[in-house]
Order: sequence, then C-alpha cells, then structure tokens
Amino acid sequence: MGNRRPAGYEYHHRFWMDDSVVPYYDSRIQMFNPSVDKKQYLFEIQTNFKLKKRVDDEEQVIGSEIFANIVLRIDDCWCLENDICGRLHDYWMSIDEIKQLVNEALDFTKQKMAVDATKYESRSVVTVVIGLDVCTVQQEGESIDDMIGRAIRPEHMFPLRLTFFFERRGPGWRYNGDIEKSYIDHKDFLMGLARYRPDDDVGLAYMEVCGVCLLESRATPAAHVSYLPCGHGVHSHCVFIWFNAGKSSCPSCGDRVPTDGEKFDLDHEKDNHILLID
Repeated sequence: MGNRRPAGYEYHHRFWMDDSVVPYYDSRIQMFNPSVDKKQYLFEIQTNFKLKKRVDDEEQVIGSEIFANIVLRIDDCWCLENDICGRLHDYWMSIDEIKQLVNEALDFTKQKMAVDATKYESRSVVTVVIGLDVCTVQQEGESIDDMIGRAIRPEHMFPLRLTFFFERRGPGWRYNGDIEKSYIDHKDFLMGLARYRPDDDVGLAYMEVCGVCLLESRATPAAHVSYLPCGHGVHSHCVFIWFNAGKSSCPSCGDRVPTDGEKFDLDHEKDNHILLID
C-alpha cells in the first residue's frame, strides 16, 4: 500500500454516535466477546461513492456500502487501522489519509464519552458511525465518460462478503448457503489474492486485456488487477465473478487453480517430505 493516491479523487468524512445500529450486529457482538465482560467499540463505516462534475460542482451518488469493525480498546489505533485499511486501500486512500481517519475517529469517541461519561460508562457497546464520501472528481479536459470509467465503486472492488468485516444483518436475516457454494472451494485463494492498482507498474506491465470481461486495462482505470498462479492478469472483481460462476481455471490459458483443500494437501505433503529429508 503506497503513501500516495492518483489525482482526481477526494475523501470527506464525518462522525456521529448512533446506538440504533447495534441490533444489526447483535450476533456478531456476542460472537466477538460472548461474556461481554469488556466494553466494545463498534465502528460502522457508511460509504457513499460519488461523481463530482467540474462545471457545477454537482455530486452524484453512484453506489454505497456499509460494514463495521469492533475493537476492545479505545486507544488501540493500530488495531482499528489494521482491520479497516484493506478496504480503505481499495478506495485508493493513502496510508496518511487512513491514519488520519482512524485517529480522528478515536479522538471523537473519547471526546463524546468524556462529555457524557455517565451515559457511556454503563454501556457495554459504544457505537460510532463514520460517514465517508469517496468522490471521483472530474479533471480539467476530462470527459464525463472518462470520469465515470475511472470511478471508484463497489462493483470494481473485492466483494465484502469475502472479507472479515461485519455486514448489517437486519430483522429476518437468514444465512444463504447458496451464495457461497460456487466459490467456497477457492475461498482462501480468493481472499489471499493480491490486488494492484492499474497505475502501478505491475498492473500496466502484465494485464492488457482482462480474460473475463475482455476489457482493456485502460478502459477500466479504476479497477484493481490480480494475477492467477499461471501469471495472467484479470480484474480483481472479475476473478470473483468467474469463480462464482463455477469456473476453476484461468480464462486466458485454461490452467486449473487447485481448490483450497488440494492446496492444503499439497503443502502438507511438501512439509512431510522436508521432514523426511531432514
């Protein structure tokens, strides 16, 4: 993750306390700390993805997502930063911007708890909402279509369902096993895939055309790039679409990707072989 971001993107954030979101995470809160013997700090990130036109400064919302994370210590900057930095990196936020956001969120929480100490002293869960606007800003001489083409949005990122973030679970929510059936055999593989920005040297050097959507890298400048074991590059979000459709091989060369179970057995066999040699 670099300490820079390309021009043409802005980030704006705000914080507020909101106890009404707690029921959406009840089961996750209990699972995270079943005994509830410590105060838990739930940070919910509500992200709006926007387009910002140059002429009239008009903003248009093109997508949104909500996820949360829990920490047990309000002074643990590293824990919160480490947990959410992966997703914020997908927004192309720099390290400094992520650190600033985390520090301000924790400072805000401490200030609110100090002002109303009696109220929060008895709370087992303290909830803070981070409202984050991720704006793709039209540059001078850039067409609307080109701005839209490089816009940061959920469909160009790794699916939240494959991450460890907490997603909202409202009344009547039920687990749907069918959602995971198609990619469950490669879940570890998908979660472990590195994702590169197209403006990085690696992305430009190795992916000219995505083997799934058949679009050139330059036509989708906001989409991250991942590389399969065979070395062929594809859009990171297209990898998920491909495996979600039941595929298990490279769309470009047909090289098969071992399942997580097969990979585990192979690694275990190698370890045993090394032990026998020693």
